[in-house]
Amino acid sequence: MGTRVTFGKQDIKRDKFTDFMGEAREWATNNAMTLFGGIAVIVLLTIGLYFYQDYQAGITGEARTELAAAKTKILAGNLQVGLLELRGVAEKYSGSSTGAEALYMLASANYLSKNNDQAKKDFEEYARKYSKVKVTHAAALAGIAACLENTGENAAAAEQYVKALDYYPNGPIAEDNALGALRNYLLAGDSVNSKKLLDRITTDYWQSQAPSIAQRIFHEIKPAG
Repeated sequence: MGTRVTFGKQDIKRDKFTDFMGEAREWATNNAMTLFGGIAVIVLLTIGLYFYQDYQAGITGEARTELAAAKTKILAGNLQVGLLELRGVAEKYSGSSTGAEALYMLASANYLSKNNDQAKKDFEEYARKYSKVKVTHAAALAGIAACLENTGENAAAAEQYVKALDYYPNGPIAEDNALGALRNYLLAGDSVNSKKLLDRITTDYWQSQAPSIAQRIFHEIKPAG
């Protein structure tokens, strides 16, 4: 007689997340040469937000209703009103899971709208307040790095990506953080740290495609010295 295997909700969520991660990783690999400008963080933020929303699924109440209303306005193209409502939810429910999600979405939306200064502030606030979901906390740290990168602060961006990497070195976005740090060390002309990080990527992620992508980045952006 065969053994019947059943899966709970958490198993199903984990499978969904694994599938999504695989698709995102494939996209990043296929578009490696376009990632130099900080576009990779969109993958990071999307991964984090997807996981966060999946984690929060099923929670109801006034706070969730207000958050849903803000999301609806953004999806309908009423961006400014939607963002204002998101900030209101983030402040009104600060410290709660709903407040955390609203702040995370707000930071992501500001980043994607190229409002780097405000996005950086929102990511910093999220990183200070929330760490329950490690993948979104790591993505928020990476979001700070991406904002620094977008404003040409490559040395600071590299250090921030390393901070995100060290926070969650075995997380699903660790390789992306490592590649982001490498890219910015190279753009900053830091040959010492870029070579150290290349070695680290080669050693730590040898089973993945990260080392080959890192080599391509390393040779595309020649290190100084």
